[in-house]
Amino acid sequence: MLNKNNLIFSITDFKFSYPFTDSQIKLNGQFDIYQNDIILISGASGIGKSTLLYALKGLIPHVIHGTLEGDILYHNKHIVELSSVQLSQIGLLLQNPDAQIITNSVIEELAFGLENLQQSRDEILNTINIYAEKFNIRHLLNKSIAELSTGEKQQINLISILMTQPDVLLLDEPTAFLDPESAQYFINTLNSLTNTTIIIIEHNLGYLKDKITRYLHIKADGSIVEKNIKQIQWVQELNAPLNKNQILSTNKECILRVKNYPLKNKRYNINNFMVDGGDIIGIMGSNGVGKSTFLQTLAGLNKVHDCVYLFDQDINKIKNYFELIGLLWQNPENHFVYNTVAKELENTNIQSFDFAKHMLQNPF
Repeated sequence: MLNKNNLIFSITDFKFSYPFTDSQIKLNGQFDIYQNDIILISGASGIGKSTLLYALKGLIPHVIHGTLEGDILYHNKHIVELSSVQLSQIGLLLQNPDAQIITNSVIEELAFGLENLQQSRDEILNTINIYAEKFNIRHLLNKSIAELSTGEKQQINLISILMTQPDVLLLDEPTAFLDPESAQYFINTLNSLTNTTIIIIEHNLGYLKDKITRYLHIKADGSIVEKNIKQIQWVQELNAPLNKNQILSTNKECILRVKNYPLKNKRYNINNFMVDGGDIIGIMGSNGVGKSTFLQTLAGLNKVHDCVYLFDQDINKIKNYFELIGLLWQNPENHFVYNTVAKELENTNIQSFDFAKHMLQNPF
């Protein structure tokens, strides 16, 4: 039963148009969000889920510019009229950790939000110590942001938000960059929060079972319907069987070989790792162990010598190597060079590599 006296958000006919586009995101009708709700929002890609979270945080239209229509009320006050202090009660965790990092070191990042709340130095350090112990991140406190894995950055972003003790948490695909163990630990922290309203967009639904109290679905026409939680398909399954004749090859020639590759912690090496024709290989490991760095090395972005061989040739000696091996980044935005899809599709592998190399050398 919803408690009408604990209304947090009221959204009516939300519409938003980003600059330089004729398209408009439309969420038709009116829906309310109440204190202690843990709401899952679903809908097709591009329907406006993330945009809605930006609006609930108050980023639209003052930070993210565009044309806003409709009403978003937070505690019966229009969201665009709230002060920065009032908006600080609403925490937003973005899907891409790099887009949310402000400073160059972990300790500074954790302190940033509390500094903006004008807490004293002693109060800030005390809070950091408490949360570092609670979330087992003390080993990260003296590191620079550049030393962190993507998953570790996401953990720091979350903890930075929790330290400000927000009344509302807006979570945009929070487990997208986390390994399964870290993702489960992240979701478990939600159980420790009290008097906190949580609105979450998430595709890894298995982590949310028994956590969600309401389920809102955005339909193709922009209408929002509330569904029974029992309708959520918690376990995602692949409906289409793999065509082994198309995917698996009988060619077992060794294509790629790695020897004496040092892992990130320097204690172990990858020796005699071989990839045969037709192999589909999954690489697993905890956040920060060096999985992404290893793939970047295989793609030729990290310079190593006498380590990676393609058809028994050192990749440093293969002039067209970047036409033979492709790397798909975890964050799609890291691939884009141009402003239109047509120009992006005309882009060459070499141009893509140049941009990828630039992103690697100049992180956010």
